Amino acid sequence: MHVYRKLVLEKSFENWKKLAEHYFSINKAHLLMLYKTAIVPKHVAKMIGKALENLEIQDLRLTEDVEDMIFLIEKILGEKISPEIAGYLHVARSRNDVDATIFRMVVRERLIQLINELTNFLEILIEIMSQNLETYLLLYTHGQPAQVSTLAHFLAAIFEDVYESLEILFWSYKSVNHCPMGAAAITTTGFGIDREMVAEYLGFERPLQN
Repeated sequence: MHVYRKLVLEKSFENWKKLAEHYFSINKAHLLMLYKTAIVPKHVAKMIGKALENLEIQDLRLTEDVEDMIFLIEKILGEKISPEIAGYLHVARSRNDVDATIFRMVVRERLIQLINELTNFLEILIEIMSQNLETYLLLYTHGQPAQVSTLAHFLAAIFEDVYESLEILFWSYKSVNHCPMGAAAITTTGFGIDREMVAEYLGFERPLQN
C-alpha cells in the first residue's frame, strides 16, 4: 500500500493540485446551483462558501486516510464546519462528473490557446501574401522546374492547410464545450438540480447529455 500511495496516489494528487482552480470553479458553480434550487439552505451554502475561500491549495498534503483531492477537501471542510455541513457540497454529484468536467475545461483551454496561435499565424501569412502578389518564383515537381508562380500563391497553399486544421479545432471545441456536471455516477440524480445553470456558470454551451 505504501508503494501504491507513493507511486500512484501522491503523483496523482500533485497533478490534481495543478488543476485545483478548475475544481474550485466547479465547487462554486455547484454550490450556487444547490442554493438557488433550494436544495441547500442559504446559511449552509454561506458556511461552505466561506470555508472554501479560506483554503490554501498549495499547502495541502495528502493524508493517510484519503486518496485524492476531492476526499481531502471534504475532510478539511468537515473539520472546519462539521462533516454534516460539508457533506452538502457533494449532494447531487460524484467524482465521475467532476473529473470529466475538469478534463473538458482543461482541453477547452488548450484548444482556445491553439486556435489563437493558429489564427495569429494565418494573419501573419495574409500580411506576407498581400505584400508578395508579384513576387515570382519557380516551382518544381519531382525535382524538375515546372511552372512560374508567386510567393503569395505558394503561401496560400499553406494557408489553406492551416485553415482546414483551424476548422477542425473549432469543431473540436464545440464538441468539448458541453458540461458533464449533473450526470453523476450513472443515471444522474433524484435531486431537482439545474444542469443548465451549472453549465452556464462554468462557461459551457450546454450540459452533456447523459
